[in-house]
Amino acid sequence: MTLHEEHTRTRNAERTKRLVLDAAERLFAERGFVGTSMRDIADASGVSQPLIQYHFEHKDGLYAAALRRAVEAYAARFPEAAHVTDQPVDFSCEMHRLFTFLQENRLQIRMIGWARLEGKHELVTGCENLRRAMVQRIEFAQQQGHVRTDIDARSLGVMLEGLLFSWFENRALNEMLFPEGMDDDAFLRSAIAMLERGAAPAVHEAGMEVAAISEGQR
Repeated sequence: MTLHEEHTRTRNAERTKRLVLDAAERLFAERGFVGTSMRDIADASGVSQPLIQYHFEHKDGLYAAALRRAVEAYAARFPEAAHVTDQPVDFSCEMHRLFTFLQENRLQIRMIGWARLEGKHELVTGCENLRRAMVQRIEFAQQQGHVRTDIDARSLGVMLEGLLFSWFENRALNEMLFPEGMDDDAFLRSAIAMLERGAAPAVHEAGMEVAAISEGQR
């Protein structure tokens, strides 16, 4: 095989996988893992089922690849989120980049929601590295005295994610609370302010002082 032929074959294989993943993401987001068949994906992508199985082996492999693509896209766009662990967490930066990504990738939000509902957590590969890196930044900030230490760093990381995911995952329900229209920017500002103030050592210390005074007055 010549170099040109090898390049063409590789390029065609990449295009085929992209077509399959695009169709798979759309269908998995709409119907979930159980509700989507390999035949559905073949029909939607225009790629034969045997060729899909050649590239991804089985539906589990395709589902994992579709979920992993979202994680890899996030890590590629925000490399510091995946690799920087020796700097204190900046809650505003963390939340801005995750919020922006979720805002632009609604299909992935629905896929992750389906994965939780259907017990497919183990297929969401790559997330653990991003989450662990953020926890390490929170721990570093705690060591530096920037973040209160009475809350576990892992719990703070989960709180950060939960605030943002819930805004988009429950969007249809949340719209009932905002008949005038949901303001993404206003919500993000509120979420950042709440997490920053709640995680600040001064807030914790003030709470301890109030508790001590109340206890002494009894």
